[in-house]
Amino acid sequence: MGLISWIKSIYYNKKLDNADRNYLAGDIYEAESLYLDILYTQPDAAEHLAKMYFEVGKSSKDELTYLDKLRSLLSDTSFGKEKVSSYLVRLVLHIERTADALFNNHDYTKASKYLKAIECDNRGNTNFAKKYSLYTFYANLYAIEYEYSYETSLDSVYDYCKSGINKDIEEAIVTTVQRLHTTKKLSRAFRLANCLAKKGNKDAIKECVSIAYDIYKSGKDTDKDIINEDVLLDYISKNSSDNLLIGLELFAPFTDRYKKRYVEVSLASIASETDSSKAFALFKNAWQVSPDVSLIQTFAKPSSKISSNIFEYFAQNTEDLNSKEDNRNALLKELSNYENQDYALELFEKFHKHGIYVENYYKEVVNKIYANEDCDNKHKLKVLYKAHRLFGDTELYVKFVSKGIETISAENEETQAVSCFSEVWSINPDLAFLDTFVAEEYKYYKAIIEFLIEKSHISKWNEHLFSHFCDNVFALDDYKYALSIFERLNDKKLSVQKPYVATVLKALSKLDTDTKLSLVNKSLAIFHDKYLIDEKLSIANVYLSYGNYEKSENTLKELVGLHTNAEPQLASLYYEEAKKTRSLDSKEKFILKGLSFNSVHSSLFSEDEYKTIFKKLLRAYNSLIEKYCSTNDFDNAYRLCLGLKPFSNDWFDKCAEIKLLAVSQIKNDESKIKEIRTFFNTLESDGINLKTVHTENICCLWDDLSCAQIQLAHTLPYAECVVVLNDFISYVETHCEKTKSDSTLKCVKTELAALHKKEGYKYEQESKYLEATNVYDALYGIADTRTKSWCKIRSLICQIKQGKNVDEDDVRKSLSYVGFAKEKKDLSYRYGIWLIKHFGAKAASCFVNDFLSNEKELVDFCHNSYIKEAEEALADLNRKISILKTGEASLEEAQNLADYLGSYDHQISTYLPDTHDKIESLYRLISSYILSKCFEEGKYELAMKLLNESGKNWYEDDIFFRNMAIVCLGMTETNKINRKNYKLTEVSDLTRAG
Repeated sequence: MGLISWIKSIYYNKKLDNADRNYLAGDIYEAESLYLDILYTQPDAAEHLAKMYFEVGKSSKDELTYLDKLRSLLSDTSFGKEKVSSYLVRLVLHIERTADALFNNHDYTKASKYLKAIECDNRGNTNFAKKYSLYTFYANLYAIEYEYSYETSLDSVYDYCKSGINKDIEEAIVTTVQRLHTTKKLSRAFRLANCLAKKGNKDAIKECVSIAYDIYKSGKDTDKDIINEDVLLDYISKNSSDNLLIGLELFAPFTDRYKKRYVEVSLASIASETDSSKAFALFKNAWQVSPDVSLIQTFAKPSSKISSNIFEYFAQNTEDLNSKEDNRNALLKELSNYENQDYALELFEKFHKHGIYVENYYKEVVNKIYANEDCDNKHKLKVLYKAHRLFGDTELYVKFVSKGIETISAENEETQAVSCFSEVWSINPDLAFLDTFVAEEYKYYKAIIEFLIEKSHISKWNEHLFSHFCDNVFALDDYKYALSIFERLNDKKLSVQKPYVATVLKALSKLDTDTKLSLVNKSLAIFHDKYLIDEKLSIANVYLSYGNYEKSENTLKELVGLHTNAEPQLASLYYEEAKKTRSLDSKEKFILKGLSFNSVHSSLFSEDEYKTIFKKLLRAYNSLIEKYCSTNDFDNAYRLCLGLKPFSNDWFDKCAEIKLLAVSQIKNDESKIKEIRTFFNTLESDGINLKTVHTENICCLWDDLSCAQIQLAHTLPYAECVVVLNDFISYVETHCEKTKSDSTLKCVKTELAALHKKEGYKYEQESKYLEATNVYDALYGIADTRTKSWCKIRSLICQIKQGKNVDEDDVRKSLSYVGFAKEKKDLSYRYGIWLIKHFGAKAASCFVNDFLSNEKELVDFCHNSYIKEAEEALADLNRKISILKTGEASLEEAQNLADYLGSYDHQISTYLPDTHDKIESLYRLISSYILSKCFEEGKYELAMKLLNESGKNWYEDDIFFRNMAIVCLGMTETNKINRKNYKLTEVSDLTRAG
């Protein structure tokens, strides 16, 4: 070995060692990379790599990946092939054992996959091939059961089943089918079961039938498509060999093919059954499963041993006939041919009750009965009427009525006639029977009427039938007999008022007046009928026309509460009586009797009818009042007026009119007042609210009362006069209507105000200012707005005269009133003097300037007081400036003087001329003094503040620049410079410089 070769050997061995170390350290990827790098240069690299592939593949559960790597290594390497091959064989054996373990653990798919991976390594091995086939079969079963795509697996299983399979395989397939069936994977289950069923496996056939039933129940068309109906029918036959009907019964509802087969088997089974009850049970079951018309056509014929059972069944289960018309018509056709016609009709009625159309078939049977000459007429009548009731057939009903009348009329003996009528009537009480037999043309009509009243349950008749019967009775010529019939019916609590009254009214035209009244009174005792009452009123009018007033009045009185016009006609009668009599008392009596109906009358009372006669009676009553007034008989006139109260809403005004006439005759004021107040009290006690009354007569009475009250007051001393008038004011406010009250009170209060003013002046002249003030206060309480203002001014003057303290606002307000120039001048002058006297000229100055500017002496007096104050302020300012100039003033005193210099300026220059500019010039002096004091006392911060507030610029004012420099220097020396004030100075200077 050359040096180079030796060095390479050492190098590659080193790399092999590195690869081994990486493998041992678990870095498989790096180790593999290093092994592959030296695979063709290091002889042991292939063996080491093969060993790593085997060990990693065995331990990592990734055998198949490393199997491929070993195969690739075996084909690529030129070193150590035997070693590599041995590791490959060992890994194949490991994979096969792993597949066995997976299979035993039911991981069929992976087991099959592992065997498939080593299939090429086991060619020619028969046992391996069988094992692989078995593992693949189970893997396919698993795929069919669990995987989404399973068609290929299903084909594989089908092919597998074609070969000879053992019992274990069959059980595996059946078990898988059952699991698929349980988990509702019906399509997979059926197709897998069908693979085995085709070989005749009974369990598979049973599963196919069961699964197919569930598929049809689910209604899923895609699943139904996999089922061959003929094949399934074969499976059903094999699965239900003992009772094919039971097997077919489940599938009959699903398709026509199954249904047809089921019906075929059912027809044969029913026909072959000799026991009728068992045969009907088979029919009923077959019908419930598959209601085919052939079942009815075959077994509902009259000749069938189970036809009656079939009819009864459908009578109780009519809903089975509603679904198909063919079934219904087939059954009804067979029933219409049934020999027992009454039984057929009975069944038809049951069908009809349940809404099945049977009319044509029913009528066909009825016409057969009607045409049968051997059938009893009464039975025919019942059948005809029932058919009419069921179907409303007019033709059949005409036959019924015609046959009924014919049957009754044929009877020639009364008892038999009534008996026959009773039977026909019990079938149906037709109006035609009443028209024919409750008529005077029929010889036994009274017997028929007697039967109908006493034995036909007439109280239960319908209204129309009963009304028709009453019309027939009314048509009888014998009205007394007719009325007796109606009275008997009335005793039975039946409503016969209308026909009874009609019968009475029909009879009245033939009777005299007294007989009419007797019959009407008798009838009214039974029925309070409007027509009878109207007829009685007509009779009263007939009596009146004959001049028989007594009978007319008595008849009308009997009608009170029965007729609305009874009382109005009585009132009219009394009005006529009042017109005829000459006696005023008798007139009053008749008129009041007629008027009494206005307030007291029955509930049946015509207001409109009475209104006309009431107005006539009221005019007659007023005429009586006028007659009493014309003779100055005011007492009777007033009495009659009070009597108007129930009849007239303005009765009180009529009373007022009479009272006004009576009062005009009274001369004494006090008596007049008493008379009017008494009248007013009477009205109010009768419910008249005088505060709402504004009639002319009432207003005139208020005027008379007011005049009398004022005239009476003037005769009294002041105090009593005030009391009397105030009392009257209260009376008016309480009782008088507002419009009239306003005018009346204005008049009275004007009189009272004049009294108060007169009395107030009197007290002022006597220097009795308190009394005068009290009088003005009293006047204020009743006065209008203007007079109230006057009272306020006079009261203030009295208070000033008394020397009392008076509020300036009250005075100013009083002086703002319009008018009263004399009083306001007096008030302002007195108050101005009072202000100067009590508070000085300065306090009075404003008031004097506002209200007494024409009073020059007062104005000058007040102005001089301000000049004096200005001079005093100027002297004080000069004193403080002198202290400043001598340097004796402190910094605080100088600052205060600067603050108040403006106030001094306003107080002095307003009243002293040529002082404003001088005072203004002091600002510079005071500012310089304050700044120098700040320098002396080291208050540089305050100095800086003052300089900044001065608004000057350092580059424009040398003195300002000097002062600013002194401040900065002083602050620096005293260590008072800080960031805040430094920035303040800097910004200030820059701002000004800008």
